[in-house]
Amino acid sequence: MLTPPSTRPVRVIQLLPTLQRRGLEKVVCAIALGLHGHGYEIDVCCHKATGPLEDALSERGLRVYCLDEKGPRDLAAARRLLSILRRGNYDIAHSHCAGAASYQIPTMWLAQVPRLVCTFHSTPGLPAPPAVHVKAQMRSLFAALVSRHVDWVYACSAVVLKAQRQDGWHGCNSSVIYNGIDLTQPRPAADRAAAKTAFGIRAGSPVIGSVGSLSEQKGHSHLIRALPLIRSRMPDACLLLVGSGPDAATLAKLAQDSGCGDAVRFIGERENVSECIHAMDVFAFPSIAEGFGLALAEAMACGVPVVASAVGGVPEVVTDGVSGLLVPPEDHVALAAAILRLLSDHELAHKLSAEALGMVSENFAMEKMTRQVSDLYLRLLNGRRASRAIPPG
Repeated sequence: MLTPPSTRPVRVIQLLPTLQRRGLEKVVCAIALGLHGHGYEIDVCCHKATGPLEDALSERGLRVYCLDEKGPRDLAAARRLLSILRRGNYDIAHSHCAGAASYQIPTMWLAQVPRLVCTFHSTPGLPAPPAVHVKAQMRSLFAALVSRHVDWVYACSAVVLKAQRQDGWHGCNSSVIYNGIDLTQPRPAADRAAAKTAFGIRAGSPVIGSVGSLSEQKGHSHLIRALPLIRSRMPDACLLLVGSGPDAATLAKLAQDSGCGDAVRFIGERENVSECIHAMDVFAFPSIAEGFGLALAEAMACGVPVVASAVGGVPEVVTDGVSGLLVPPEDHVALAAAILRLLSDHELAHKLSAEALGMVSENFAMEKMTRQVSDLYLRLLNGRRASRAIPPG
């Protein structure tokens, strides 16, 4: 990792949507905490809401701001951001808020922040109505205009980078920096039986689990529809869903209507996700659209075999038949078949999970992500073009 100058810390502000315990927010906070105090002074500014991640930042001495943004045209939020940027004397402003770029980037210009970096974390999501397509076209025109004045854009996967280039972000230098997870925390071999019992599940019951927001894009409805097919072969199988979101009630009703209501556990958000993953025999990731899949990488690091939808950046995280099994999105029959395959073939499940652990250690460590971000910052400040984080192609 390049070393920041010793004369004074490099001042960076990270801008992100919220401080809720979600994938994007966890990644940004990991970057902030990894760099702060190591030649960097990091401030964090969220747009819409604070959340449980704020405490970890404040305890380490990072300043945390909230703009209380009411929408992408909130002029009051833009004025608050301008004030923060002018007072902060930042060397770099790093935005993780694609939806707020319409006022964020011009505000950075007005504040005369020397270097601007944008990161994209997601691919286009669910099909949108025509009115939304018109707005998307306007965003593309805006992106084509402002991208020439952004110093660097990076994405969490090659698929996301390609999508953003097609969406207008093609006038600036760009690269891929994969998300990272903390591999320094001990992940002891799980007593799976005890972990299941802690959630009220019989020790011998096969457990399929998933972690993520309970929203349509995460595809939990397809996982619930797969459960009756799984239980036709393994009647004791149950489903453990970790997370919260707008579709919680709808998914609970779907579980009841499918005849599996008692076999689905909705346990809400948890601070220590790995404790939940250790209760799972198979981790399922049935997303309809996905930029990377941080929870997927966390499950792989815990040594749990994974089944995932082959969408977005997921095939960059999981190699089908090598480190996990991939299935077509929105196909609950294929999802059920893949899950049953891993539950039935313990040798295959062990082989895939062992390979997955090696892939995560090599490609998705938090230290690697933080080092690449730091090197990018310093190369930009030194006026040199940063090297690509992955080889082209």
